[in-house]
Amino acid sequence: PLYWHSPYSIAETLPVLAAGYGAEATLFAGGEIRGTATDADGAWLVFWRGGPGQWVIERSLKLPAGFGFSPGGANAQGRLAGTHCANPCGWVKFNPPQLRAVAWDSPYAAPPTFLPNLAGTYSWAELVMESGVVVGSTVASNGVDMLPVMWPTPSTVKALPLLPRAKSGSTGGVNQTQITGDVAGNAVVWTLP
Repeated sequence: PLYWHSPYSIAETLPVLAAGYGAEATLFAGGEIRGTATDADGAWLVFWRGGPGQWVIERSLKLPAGFGFSPGGANAQGRLAGTHCANPCGWVKFNPPQLRAVAWDSPYAAPPTFLPNLAGTYSWAELVMESGVVVGSTVASNGVDMLPVMWPTPSTVKALPLLPRAKSGSTGGVNQTQITGDVAGNAVVWTLP
């Protein structure tokens, strides 16, 4: 995994758990970077803390064997959004990965909660609002179009409205009450009540 202090800086290599094993940095949150890493004992949810030139890697939680997980956003209370990837995780011709949105609550002792889909088979959880609402995308029933969604609770999913005649969209960012995104090439803002 690499870290750039600025768009013009030289990439800095983040430490791994053990030589010969890999890691993936997926979320920068304030003074820490979150991701996953492996070692001889298996796969871990990890944090990189420190800062430029001083990063250290810390194990947070051992992931269940065979549980592919890419962390996305998190809120201050520790709710972590992410995507579970069933084998194979890489895109293979005629055998795409099975991606499923999950929410995981601190202290991460219980397994992640699989979030419901609208109609399609794949979903991605990318962001968490401070209220705990998870934001991401799910594939429509046609298997092609991506739909922007939010999960107000881990057991409910709600499609975000699209512009007239649009068939797909995506989320981009969140604040306390708004979600930004793209619908048919147009920047949009959804405001929650």
